[in-house]
Amino acid sequence: MLCRVRAIRSLMLISGLVWGCGQKQAQDPRDVLGEHMTYGGVDGRTGQPVTPRTSAPGGSADPASPEDCQAAARHLVELGIDLAIDEEKDPKKKQRLQAERARALESEEARAMTRQWTQDCLDRADTEADVDCILRAQKESDLEKCGGA
Repeated sequence: MLCRVRAIRSLMLISGLVWGCGQKQAQDPRDVLGEHMTYGGVDGRTGQPVTPRTSAPGGSADPASPEDCQAAARHLVELGIDLAIDEEKDPKKKQRLQAERARALESEEARAMTRQWTQDCLDRADTEADVDCILRAQKESDLEKCGGA
């Protein structure tokens, strides 16, 4: 599930681009690199092998349908935008982000991310349990419980 969590952080970065300039430069390489922190099955930060993907606890082990994968991907995009808004400390910027939330959800970046994550879900053969777990997630720590790499 770490890839999805990193992807959420990537979307948070993209959200900043969608909402305009003036954002500070990233201090954390994860904010820039997102899910691209592994290579050849090894975590580039620690040098440790990447843990194999596991299914989310409980629920069906049947592969998720394309519609379910798309719903989970849309939820991840929405969650990423909401997390970016929640983490904004400046009240004026936060208010502006809240006002522009709907536009961000309909942006080309959000649509592209949804398409990519839908395809990733299908390529990984995520289970119905994985998708159900994602759809229930309301914060980043909820996603960490969903399984996956």
